[in-house]
Amino acid sequence: MGKTLRMAQFYPITHPAFQRSLERSYLFLSQLLKRVGDIDVTITRNQLLLDERPITGHPQVLQNLSGELFRRRLKRLHFSQSATLQDFHALFRVLTTEPHELHQKGGAEQALARAGARGIWANDMQFSATQISAWEEEQAADDSEPEALETGDDEATNLDQLMDEPREQHPELHRLLEKLITVLDDVDRFRRVLAKIVRYCRQADEADDHAPSAIALQILSRLTYQFGDADEQYTLLIQGVRSIATPDVVDIEIGRIIRALGRRWEDHANALLPIGPAVIPFLFHALAEAESRKARERLIATLHKFGDDIREPARALLGDARWFVVRNAVQLLGGLGDEALADDLVPLLRHEHPRVRYAAREALRRLGGATAQAALIRATEHGDDNDRRHAVDQLAYFPASDVLPTILNLVDKAPIAVAEEALRVLSELDPPDILPFLERLMTPRRKLLGARRQEALRRVAAELICLRLPETWDLLRQYASDPDAEVRRWVARGVDIMKRQRRPGLAGA
Repeated sequence: MGKTLRMAQFYPITHPAFQRSLERSYLFLSQLLKRVGDIDVTITRNQLLLDERPITGHPQVLQNLSGELFRRRLKRLHFSQSATLQDFHALFRVLTTEPHELHQKGGAEQALARAGARGIWANDMQFSATQISAWEEEQAADDSEPEALETGDDEATNLDQLMDEPREQHPELHRLLEKLITVLDDVDRFRRVLAKIVRYCRQADEADDHAPSAIALQILSRLTYQFGDADEQYTLLIQGVRSIATPDVVDIEIGRIIRALGRRWEDHANALLPIGPAVIPFLFHALAEAESRKARERLIATLHKFGDDIREPARALLGDARWFVVRNAVQLLGGLGDEALADDLVPLLRHEHPRVRYAAREALRRLGGATAQAALIRATEHGDDNDRRHAVDQLAYFPASDVLPTILNLVDKAPIAVAEEALRVLSELDPPDILPFLERLMTPRRKLLGARRQEALRRVAAELICLRLPETWDLLRQYASDPDAEVRRWVARGVDIMKRQRRPGLAGA
Protein backbone atom coordinates (compact mmCIF):
# COMPACT_ATOMS: atom_id res chain seq x y z
CA MET A 1 0.00 0.00 0.00
CA GLY A 2 2.84 2.38 0.85
CA LYS A 3 4.57 1.85 -2.48
CA THR A 4 1.30 2.27 -4.36
CA LEU A 5 0.58 5.49 -2.50
CA ARG A 6 4.05 6.77 -3.37
CA MET A 7 3.22 6.29 -7.06
CA ALA A 8 0.41 8.82 -6.62
CA GLN A 9 3.10 11.51 -6.43
CA PHE A 10 4.01 10.78 -10.04
CA TYR A 11 0.83 9.43 -11.66
CA PRO A 12 -2.83 10.44 -11.46
CA ILE A 13 -5.03 7.78 -9.89
CA THR A 14 -6.59 7.02 -13.29
CA HIS A 15 -3.21 6.33 -14.94
CA PRO A 16 -2.83 2.68 -16.05
CA ALA A 17 0.50 2.32 -14.21
CA PHE A 18 -1.10 3.43 -10.95
CA GLN A 19 -4.11 1.19 -11.52
CA ARG A 20 -1.89 -1.86 -12.08
CA SER A 21 0.07 -1.10 -8.92
CA LEU A 22 -3.22 -0.71 -7.04
CA GLU A 23 -4.41 -4.07 -8.31
CA ARG A 24 -1.19 -5.82 -7.26
CA SER A 25 -1.45 -4.27 -3.81
CA TYR A 26 -5.03 -5.49 -3.49
CA LEU A 27 -4.06 -9.03 -4.53
CA PHE A 28 -1.40 -9.17 -1.79
CA LEU A 29 -3.90 -7.90 0.78
CA SER A 30 -6.65 -10.32 -0.27
CA GLN A 31 -4.24 -13.27 -0.01
CA LEU A 32 -3.24 -12.13 3.47
CA LEU A 33 -6.86 -11.77 4.56
CA LYS A 34 -7.64 -15.30 3.36
CA ARG A 35 -4.82 -16.65 5.54
CA VAL A 36 -5.29 -14.67 8.76
CA GLY A 37 -8.86 -13.36 8.63
CA ASP A 38 -9.96 -9.79 9.36
CA ILE A 39 -7.27 -7.24 10.25
CA ASP A 40 -7.45 -4.16 12.48
CA VAL A 41 -4.62 -1.67 11.95
CA THR A 42 -4.01 1.12 14.48
CA ILE A 43 -2.47 4.29 13.08
CA THR A 44 -0.11 6.72 14.81
CA ARG A 45 1.84 9.60 13.34
CA ASN A 46 4.90 7.46 12.57
CA GLN A 47 3.80 3.84 12.93
CA LEU A 48 1.22 1.27 11.93
CA LEU A 49 0.33 -1.16 14.72
CA LEU A 50 -1.16 -4.64 14.48
CA ASP A 51 -2.21 -6.10 17.83
CA GLU A 52 -0.32 -3.21 19.46
CA ARG A 53 2.93 -4.26 17.75
CA PRO A 54 4.58 -2.16 15.03
CA ILE A 55 4.32 -3.50 11.49
CA THR A 56 7.84 -4.02 10.18
CA GLY A 57 9.14 -3.47 6.66
CA HIS A 58 10.72 -0.63 4.73
CA PRO A 59 10.84 2.10 7.42
CA GLN A 60 10.54 5.11 5.11
CA VAL A 61 7.64 3.64 3.13
CA LEU A 62 5.75 2.67 6.29
CA GLN A 63 6.39 6.05 7.89
CA ASN A 64 5.10 7.87 4.80
CA LEU A 65 2.00 5.67 4.70
CA SER A 66 1.22 6.15 8.39
CA GLY A 67 1.82 9.89 8.03
CA GLU A 68 -0.62 10.19 5.13
CA LEU A 69 -3.25 8.17 7.02
CA PHE A 70 -2.71 10.25 10.18
CA ARG A 71 -3.05 13.55 8.26
CA ARG A 72 -6.49 12.39 7.14
CA ARG A 73 -7.48 11.74 10.79
CA LEU A 74 -7.50 7.98 10.38
CA LYS A 75 -6.81 6.25 13.69
CA ARG A 76 -7.97 2.77 12.79
CA LEU A 77 -8.54 0.77 9.61
CA HIS A 78 -10.49 -2.48 9.55
CA PHE A 79 -9.93 -4.82 6.59
CA SER A 80 -12.46 -7.65 6.35
CA GLN A 81 -12.19 -10.80 4.24
CA SER A 82 -15.05 -9.47 2.12
CA ALA A 83 -12.97 -6.46 0.96
CA THR A 84 -13.23 -6.02 -2.80
CA LEU A 85 -11.10 -4.26 -5.36
CA GLN A 86 -13.73 -1.52 -5.48
CA ASP A 87 -13.33 -1.04 -1.71
CA PHE A 88 -9.57 -0.75 -2.15
CA HIS A 89 -10.07 1.74 -4.95
CA ALA A 90 -12.29 3.82 -2.65
CA LEU A 91 -9.62 3.77 0.08
CA PHE A 92 -6.98 5.10 -2.29
CA ARG A 93 -9.30 7.82 -3.48
CA VAL A 94 -9.43 8.90 0.16
CA LEU A 95 -5.63 8.75 0.43
CA THR A 96 -5.13 10.84 -2.70
CA THR A 97 -7.62 13.53 -1.63
CA GLU A 98 -6.12 16.55 0.12
CA PRO A 99 -6.82 16.41 3.90
CA HIS A 100 -8.59 19.78 4.10
CA GLU A 101 -10.84 18.84 1.19
CA LEU A 102 -11.56 15.45 2.75
CA HIS A 103 -12.51 17.01 6.11
CA GLN A 104 -14.85 19.49 4.42
CA LYS A 105 -16.75 16.54 2.94
CA GLY A 106 -17.22 14.78 6.27
CA GLY A 107 -13.92 12.93 6.66
CA ALA A 108 -12.65 9.52 5.60
CA GLU A 109 -15.60 7.68 7.16
CA GLN A 110 -18.15 9.54 5.06
CA ALA A 111 -16.00 9.24 1.91
CA LEU A 112 -15.75 5.46 2.28
CA ALA A 113 -19.46 5.19 3.09
CA ARG A 114 -20.43 7.21 0.02
CA ALA A 115 -18.22 4.95 -2.10
CA GLY A 116 -19.94 1.89 -0.62
CA ALA A 117 -16.76 0.37 0.83
CA ARG A 118 -18.26 -2.46 2.87
CA GLY A 119 -15.02 -4.42 3.35
CA ILE A 120 -12.80 -1.55 4.57
CA TRP A 121 -13.90 0.56 7.54
CA ALA A 122 -12.30 3.70 8.97
CA ASN A 123 -12.15 4.57 12.68
CA ASP A 124 -15.50 3.67 14.33
CA MET A 125 -17.43 3.38 11.08
CA GLN A 126 -20.19 0.74 11.03
CA PHE A 127 -22.46 -0.55 8.30
CA SER A 128 -26.05 -1.26 9.16
CA ALA A 129 -28.43 -3.12 6.89
CA THR A 130 -30.12 0.21 6.14
CA GLN A 131 -26.85 1.76 4.99
CA ILE A 132 -26.00 -1.23 2.81
CA SER A 133 -29.47 -1.22 1.25
CA ALA A 134 -29.26 2.51 0.57
CA TRP A 135 -25.85 2.05 -1.00
CA GLU A 136 -27.12 -0.72 -3.28
CA GLU A 137 -30.02 1.47 -4.42
CA GLU A 138 -27.63 4.34 -5.10
CA GLN A 139 -25.36 2.04 -7.10
CA ALA A 140 -28.27 0.94 -9.26
CA ALA A 141 -29.06 4.56 -10.15
CA ASP A 142 -25.54 6.00 -10.30
CA ASP A 143 -22.91 5.04 -12.84
CA SER A 144 -20.28 7.43 -11.53
CA GLU A 145 -18.30 4.86 -9.54
CA PRO A 146 -14.82 3.96 -10.88
CA GLU A 147 -14.83 1.20 -13.41
CA ALA A 148 -13.30 -2.14 -12.57
CA LEU A 149 -9.66 -2.46 -13.52
CA GLU A 150 -9.10 -4.02 -16.89
CA THR A 151 -7.34 -7.36 -16.59
CA GLY A 152 -7.61 -8.63 -20.13
CA ASP A 153 -10.18 -10.81 -21.81
CA ASP A 154 -12.20 -13.32 -19.89
CA GLU A 155 -11.12 -16.87 -20.51
CA ALA A 156 -12.74 -18.44 -23.52
CA THR A 157 -13.00 -22.12 -24.26
CA ASN A 158 -14.23 -22.26 -27.85
CA LEU A 159 -13.58 -20.56 -31.15
CA ASP A 160 -16.99 -18.87 -31.35
CA GLN A 161 -16.25 -16.92 -28.16
CA LEU A 162 -12.93 -15.75 -29.57
CA MET A 163 -14.02 -14.88 -33.10
CA ASP A 164 -15.47 -11.57 -34.28
CA GLU A 165 -15.68 -12.46 -37.98
CA PRO A 166 -17.75 -15.16 -39.70
CA ARG A 167 -15.94 -18.43 -40.32
CA GLU A 168 -17.19 -19.48 -43.75
CA GLN A 169 -13.84 -18.93 -45.45
CA HIS A 170 -10.64 -20.86 -44.75
CA PRO A 171 -12.23 -23.89 -43.06
CA GLU A 172 -8.82 -25.57 -42.69
CA LEU A 173 -7.52 -22.61 -40.68
CA HIS A 174 -10.58 -22.68 -38.44
CA ARG A 175 -10.12 -26.40 -37.89
CA LEU A 176 -6.51 -25.80 -36.79
CA LEU A 177 -7.54 -22.94 -34.51
CA GLU A 178 -10.23 -25.08 -32.88
CA LYS A 179 -7.67 -27.82 -32.34
CA LEU A 180 -5.24 -25.31 -30.82
CA ILE A 181 -7.83 -24.33 -28.25
CA THR A 182 -8.38 -27.96 -27.25
CA VAL A 183 -4.66 -28.58 -26.57
CA LEU A 184 -3.85 -25.51 -24.47
CA ASP A 185 -2.52 -27.66 -21.61
CA ASP A 186 -0.35 -29.93 -23.78
CA VAL A 187 2.77 -27.95 -24.69
CA ASP A 188 4.08 -30.36 -27.34
CA ARG A 189 0.79 -30.65 -29.21
CA PHE A 190 0.22 -26.91 -28.79
CA ARG A 191 3.60 -26.25 -30.45
CA ARG A 192 2.87 -28.57 -33.38
CA VAL A 193 -0.60 -27.15 -34.07
CA LEU A 194 0.66 -23.57 -33.81
CA ALA A 195 3.42 -24.35 -36.32
CA LYS A 196 0.79 -25.60 -38.78
CA ILE A 197 -1.22 -22.39 -38.32
CA VAL A 198 1.84 -20.23 -39.00
CA ARG A 199 2.69 -22.29 -42.09
CA TYR A 200 -0.88 -21.95 -43.39
CA CYS A 201 -0.82 -18.15 -42.91
CA ARG A 202 2.53 -17.80 -44.66
CA GLN A 203 1.34 -19.79 -47.66
CA ALA A 204 -1.76 -17.59 -47.87
CA ASP A 205 0.38 -14.43 -47.65
CA GLU A 206 2.50 -15.65 -50.55
CA ALA A 207 -0.72 -15.92 -52.56
CA ASP A 208 -1.63 -12.30 -51.57
CA ASP A 209 -4.41 -13.50 -49.29
CA HIS A 210 -3.88 -11.83 -45.91
CA ALA A 211 -7.23 -12.77 -44.36
CA PRO A 212 -5.83 -15.91 -42.63
CA SER A 213 -3.15 -13.80 -40.92
CA ALA A 214 -5.80 -11.36 -39.71
CA ILE A 215 -7.96 -14.20 -38.35
CA ALA A 216 -5.03 -15.96 -36.69
CA LEU A 217 -3.81 -12.74 -35.08
CA GLN A 218 -7.25 -12.18 -33.60
CA ILE A 219 -7.28 -15.61 -31.97
CA LEU A 220 -3.65 -15.65 -30.82
CA SER A 221 -4.00 -12.19 -29.30
CA ARG A 222 -6.81 -13.35 -27.03
CA LEU A 223 -5.15 -16.60 -26.12
CA THR A 224 -2.14 -14.74 -24.68
CA TYR A 225 -4.32 -13.61 -21.77
CA GLN A 226 -4.88 -17.20 -20.67
CA PHE A 227 -1.20 -17.75 -19.82
CA GLY A 228 1.33 -16.17 -17.54
CA ASP A 229 4.48 -14.54 -18.87
CA ALA A 230 6.56 -17.53 -17.72
CA ASP A 231 4.41 -20.16 -19.45
CA GLU A 232 5.95 -21.83 -22.49
CA GLN A 233 2.65 -21.51 -24.37
CA TYR A 234 2.84 -17.72 -23.95
CA THR A 235 6.33 -17.68 -25.50
CA LEU A 236 5.13 -19.88 -28.36
CA LEU A 237 2.19 -17.55 -29.03
CA ILE A 238 4.51 -14.54 -29.17
CA GLN A 239 6.76 -16.35 -31.63
CA GLY A 240 3.72 -17.19 -33.73
CA VAL A 241 2.58 -13.58 -33.77
CA ARG A 242 6.02 -12.37 -34.81
CA SER A 243 5.98 -14.84 -37.69
CA ILE A 244 2.51 -13.82 -38.88
CA ALA A 245 2.81 -10.03 -38.49
CA THR A 246 4.33 -9.28 -41.90
CA PRO A 247 4.51 -5.85 -43.56
CA ASP A 248 1.62 -6.87 -45.81
CA VAL A 249 -0.84 -7.07 -42.94
CA VAL A 250 -3.26 -4.18 -43.39
CA ASP A 251 -3.18 -1.25 -40.94
CA ILE A 252 -6.48 -2.21 -39.37
CA GLU A 253 -4.86 -5.31 -37.90
CA ILE A 254 -2.16 -3.40 -36.02
CA GLY A 255 -4.33 -3.16 -32.90
CA ARG A 256 -4.60 -6.94 -32.86
CA ILE A 257 -0.86 -7.31 -33.25
CA ILE A 258 -0.34 -5.01 -30.28
CA ARG A 259 -2.73 -7.06 -28.18
CA ALA A 260 -1.16 -10.28 -29.35
CA LEU A 261 2.15 -9.21 -27.92
CA GLY A 262 0.60 -9.50 -24.49
CA ARG A 263 1.03 -7.79 -21.16
CA ARG A 264 4.77 -7.19 -21.63
CA TRP A 265 4.73 -6.58 -25.34
CA GLU A 266 7.46 -3.91 -25.12
CA ASP A 267 9.88 -6.87 -24.87
CA HIS A 268 8.89 -7.79 -28.43
CA ALA A 269 8.37 -4.32 -29.87
CA ASN A 270 11.04 -4.89 -32.53
CA ALA A 271 8.63 -7.36 -34.12
CA LEU A 272 6.56 -4.34 -35.17
CA LEU A 273 9.35 -2.61 -37.11
CA PRO A 274 8.61 -4.34 -40.44
CA ILE A 275 5.06 -2.97 -40.35
CA GLY A 276 6.39 0.55 -40.78
CA PRO A 277 5.33 4.00 -39.50
CA ALA A 278 1.67 2.98 -39.15
CA VAL A 279 2.55 1.34 -35.83
CA ILE A 280 4.01 4.55 -34.33
CA PRO A 281 0.72 5.75 -32.69
CA PHE A 282 0.40 2.42 -30.88
CA LEU A 283 3.99 2.65 -29.67
CA PHE A 284 3.33 6.16 -28.34
CA HIS A 285 0.24 4.90 -26.53
CA ALA A 286 2.19 2.04 -24.97
CA LEU A 287 4.96 4.45 -23.97
CA ALA A 288 2.46 6.56 -22.02
CA GLU A 289 1.33 3.43 -20.13
CA ALA A 290 4.80 1.95 -19.48
CA GLU A 291 5.13 1.03 -15.82
CA SER A 292 8.90 0.87 -15.42
CA ARG A 293 11.89 2.83 -16.58
CA LYS A 294 13.29 -0.26 -18.27
CA ALA A 295 10.12 -0.76 -20.33
CA ARG A 296 10.09 2.93 -21.25
CA GLU A 297 13.71 2.80 -22.41
CA ARG A 298 13.02 -0.23 -24.62
CA LEU A 299 10.06 1.49 -26.24
CA ILE A 300 11.99 4.71 -26.80
CA ALA A 301 14.82 2.73 -28.40
CA THR A 302 12.30 1.07 -30.73
CA LEU A 303 10.70 4.39 -31.67
CA HIS A 304 14.10 5.89 -32.45
CA LYS A 305 14.52 3.25 -35.15
CA PHE A 306 11.76 4.99 -37.10
CA GLY A 307 13.98 8.10 -37.35
CA ASP A 308 12.34 11.34 -38.48
CA ASP A 309 8.92 9.67 -38.68
CA ILE A 310 8.53 10.24 -34.92
CA ARG A 311 9.52 13.93 -35.03
CA GLU A 312 6.09 15.49 -35.58
CA PRO A 313 4.13 13.08 -33.33
CA ALA A 314 6.62 13.76 -30.53
CA ARG A 315 6.53 17.55 -31.04
CA ALA A 316 2.73 17.45 -30.89
CA LEU A 317 2.95 15.96 -27.38
CA LEU A 318 5.13 18.73 -25.91
CA GLY A 319 2.00 20.65 -24.92
CA ASP A 320 0.24 17.67 -23.33
CA ALA A 321 -1.16 18.23 -19.84
CA ARG A 322 0.32 14.95 -18.55
CA TRP A 323 3.90 15.50 -17.42
CA PHE A 324 5.01 11.92 -18.12
CA VAL A 325 3.81 12.19 -21.74
CA VAL A 326 5.80 15.42 -22.17
CA ARG A 327 8.89 13.79 -20.63
CA ASN A 328 8.64 10.86 -23.05
CA ALA A 329 8.34 13.23 -26.01
CA VAL A 330 11.38 15.21 -24.85
CA GLN A 331 13.47 12.04 -24.56
CA LEU A 332 12.41 10.98 -28.05
CA LEU A 333 13.32 14.34 -29.58
CA GLY A 334 16.65 14.42 -27.76
CA GLY A 335 17.62 11.13 -29.38
CA LEU A 336 17.11 12.46 -32.92
CA GLY A 337 20.30 14.53 -32.74
CA ASP A 338 18.93 17.47 -34.72
CA GLU A 339 20.15 20.82 -33.32
CA ALA A 340 17.13 22.55 -34.82
CA LEU A 341 14.90 20.85 -32.23
CA ALA A 342 16.56 22.78 -29.40
CA ASP A 343 14.17 25.71 -29.91
CA ASP A 344 11.24 23.38 -29.11
CA LEU A 345 12.85 22.14 -25.89
CA VAL A 346 14.18 25.40 -24.40
CA PRO A 347 10.76 26.50 -22.98
CA LEU A 348 10.51 23.19 -21.11
CA LEU A 349 13.49 24.16 -18.94
CA ARG A 350 10.89 26.07 -16.88
CA HIS A 351 8.22 23.36 -16.90
CA GLU A 352 6.35 22.95 -13.61
CA HIS A 353 7.40 19.30 -13.18
CA PRO A 354 11.03 18.58 -12.20
CA ARG A 355 11.25 15.40 -14.27
CA VAL A 356 10.32 17.26 -17.43
CA ARG A 357 12.95 19.90 -16.68
CA TYR A 358 15.51 17.16 -16.06
CA ALA A 359 14.67 15.42 -19.35
CA ALA A 360 14.81 18.74 -21.24
CA ARG A 361 18.32 19.49 -19.96
CA GLU A 362 19.57 16.04 -20.94
CA ALA A 363 17.91 16.29 -24.35
CA LEU A 364 19.54 19.66 -25.03
CA ARG A 365 22.92 18.21 -24.13
CA ARG A 366 22.37 15.35 -26.57
CA LEU A 367 21.27 17.73 -29.33
CA GLY A 368 24.29 20.03 -28.86
CA GLY A 369 24.80 23.24 -30.76
CA ALA A 370 24.92 26.91 -29.82
CA THR A 371 21.23 27.19 -28.90
CA ALA A 372 21.37 24.25 -26.49
CA GLN A 373 24.61 25.48 -24.95
CA ALA A 374 23.27 28.99 -24.38
CA ALA A 375 20.05 27.60 -22.87
CA LEU A 376 21.96 25.38 -20.43
CA ILE A 377 24.22 28.28 -19.42
CA ARG A 378 21.09 30.32 -18.63
CA ALA A 379 19.66 27.34 -16.72
CA THR A 380 22.62 27.50 -14.31
CA GLU A 381 21.40 30.93 -13.20
CA HIS A 382 17.81 30.17 -12.16
CA GLY A 383 15.77 27.46 -10.51
CA ASP A 384 16.49 25.50 -7.36
CA ASP A 385 19.91 24.07 -6.52
CA ASN A 386 19.12 20.65 -7.98
CA ASP A 387 18.14 22.16 -11.34
CA ARG A 388 21.22 24.37 -11.43
CA ARG A 389 23.55 21.51 -10.49
CA HIS A 390 22.15 19.30 -13.23
CA ALA A 391 22.52 22.12 -15.78
CA VAL A 392 26.17 22.51 -14.76
CA ASP A 393 26.67 18.78 -15.16
CA GLN A 394 25.34 18.90 -18.73
CA LEU A 395 27.78 21.70 -19.62
CA ALA A 396 30.69 19.29 -19.14
CA TYR A 397 29.80 17.76 -22.54
CA PHE A 398 30.41 21.03 -24.40
CA PRO A 399 33.82 22.45 -25.49
CA ALA A 400 35.82 23.52 -22.42
CA SER A 401 36.73 26.89 -23.90
CA ASP A 402 33.02 27.77 -24.25
CA VAL A 403 31.86 26.83 -20.76
CA LEU A 404 34.88 27.57 -18.52
CA PRO A 405 33.94 31.21 -17.83
CA THR A 406 30.45 30.15 -16.73
CA ILE A 407 31.73 27.35 -14.50
CA LEU A 408 34.37 29.55 -12.84
CA ASN A 409 31.77 32.22 -12.20
CA LEU A 410 29.58 29.62 -10.49
CA VAL A 411 32.49 28.55 -8.28
CA ASP A 412 32.82 32.19 -7.20
CA LYS A 413 29.22 33.23 -6.71
CA ALA A 414 26.79 30.30 -6.73
CA PRO A 415 25.37 28.62 -3.60
CA ILE A 416 27.74 26.06 -2.15
CA ALA A 417 25.85 23.05 -3.57
CA VAL A 418 26.05 24.50 -7.10
CA ALA A 419 29.67 25.61 -6.59
CA GLU A 420 30.65 22.07 -5.60
CA GLU A 421 29.08 20.66 -8.75
CA ALA A 422 30.91 23.29 -10.80
CA LEU A 423 34.19 22.22 -9.19
CA ARG A 424 33.48 18.59 -10.00
CA VAL A 425 32.73 19.42 -13.63
CA LEU A 426 35.84 21.61 -13.74
CA SER A 427 38.02 18.72 -12.65
CA GLU A 428 36.54 16.39 -15.29
CA LEU A 429 37.51 18.59 -18.24
CA ASP A 430 40.70 17.80 -20.18
CA PRO A 431 43.74 18.39 -17.88
CA PRO A 432 45.79 20.48 -20.36
CA ASP A 433 42.86 22.86 -20.83
CA ILE A 434 41.91 23.16 -17.20
CA LEU A 435 45.29 23.27 -15.42
CA PRO A 436 45.72 27.08 -15.52
CA PHE A 437 42.26 27.51 -14.05
CA LEU A 438 42.94 24.94 -11.33
CA GLU A 439 46.14 26.77 -10.40
CA ARG A 440 44.18 29.99 -10.13
CA LEU A 441 41.61 28.22 -7.99
CA MET A 442 44.25 26.89 -5.59
CA THR A 443 46.11 30.15 -4.96
CA PRO A 444 46.01 31.69 -1.45
CA ARG A 445 44.47 34.84 -2.95
CA ARG A 446 41.29 32.86 -3.56
CA LYS A 447 38.41 34.52 -1.73
CA LEU A 448 36.81 31.41 -0.37
CA LEU A 449 36.12 31.66 3.33
CA GLY A 450 35.66 29.11 6.07
CA ALA A 451 33.92 25.83 5.28
CA ARG A 452 33.33 26.79 1.66
CA ARG A 453 37.08 27.27 1.04
CA GLN A 454 37.88 24.01 2.79
CA GLU A 455 35.38 22.07 0.73
CA ALA A 456 36.47 23.69 -2.53
CA LEU A 457 40.18 23.06 -1.99
CA ARG A 458 39.59 19.54 -0.69
CA ARG A 459 37.67 18.49 -3.77
CA VAL A 460 40.04 20.14 -6.22
CA ALA A 461 43.16 18.78 -4.50
CA ALA A 462 41.76 15.26 -4.71
CA GLU A 463 41.10 15.70 -8.43
CA LEU A 464 44.54 17.22 -9.04
CA ILE A 465 46.18 14.14 -7.63
CA CYS A 466 44.39 12.04 -10.23
CA LEU A 467 45.57 14.13 -13.19
CA ARG A 468 49.10 12.59 -13.27
CA LEU A 469 50.58 15.72 -14.83
CA PRO A 470 54.09 16.85 -13.83
CA GLU A 471 52.76 20.39 -13.55
CA THR A 472 50.54 19.40 -10.63
CA TRP A 473 53.39 18.47 -8.32
CA ASP A 474 54.29 22.10 -7.53
CA LEU A 475 50.69 22.73 -6.56
CA LEU A 476 50.65 19.64 -4.37
CA ARG A 477 53.86 20.71 -2.64
CA GLN A 478 52.34 24.11 -2.03
CA TYR A 479 49.16 22.73 -0.51
CA ALA A 480 50.86 20.00 1.48
CA SER A 481 51.86 22.87 3.79
CA ASP A 482 48.62 24.84 3.54
CA PRO A 483 47.55 26.49 6.82
CA ASP A 484 44.20 24.76 6.46
CA ALA A 485 44.47 21.37 8.21
CA GLU A 486 41.61 19.94 6.15
CA VAL A 487 43.43 20.72 2.90
CA ARG A 488 46.69 19.19 4.20
CA ARG A 489 44.86 16.05 5.24
CA TRP A 490 43.28 15.51 1.82
CA VAL A 491 46.51 16.18 -0.07
CA ALA A 492 48.35 13.69 2.14
CA ARG A 493 45.61 11.13 1.69
CA GLY A 494 45.76 11.49 -2.09
CA VAL A 495 49.54 11.07 -2.14
CA ASP A 496 49.24 7.92 -0.03
CA ILE A 497 46.75 6.51 -2.53
CA MET A 498 49.18 7.26 -5.35
CA LYS A 499 52.01 5.53 -3.50
CA ARG A 500 49.93 2.39 -3.10
CA GLN A 501 49.15 2.51 -6.82
CA ARG A 502 52.85 3.19 -7.66
CA ARG A 503 52.09 6.06 -9.96
CA PRO A 504 54.96 7.85 -11.72
CA GLY A 505 56.21 11.20 -10.45
CA LEU A 506 56.01 10.42 -6.73
CA ALA A 507 59.59 11.44 -6.10
CA GLY A 508 58.78 14.99 -7.12
CA ALA A 509 55.54 15.02 -5.14
